Amino acid sequence: MAETGERLESVLDDEVEIVRQFWITARQEQRRLARVRLLWDFLREALEANRALLMGEARELVLPGA
Repeated sequence: MAETGERLESVLDDEVEIVRQFWITARQEQRRLARVRLLWDFLREALEANRALLMGEARELVLPGA
């Protein structure tokens, strides 16, 4: 995260491991709605496309499908 700011400096690079988890939830009847499925699919694709950014290995956001 510090790499994105000019005045910030990384510390404990070799001692700290960052793990991120995302949870999506909806009621059973909402899961069948097309708009909910489309949103979930988009979020899944966006998160996968930006895995390197989220893990601090990249500095640019990737737009899914672009």
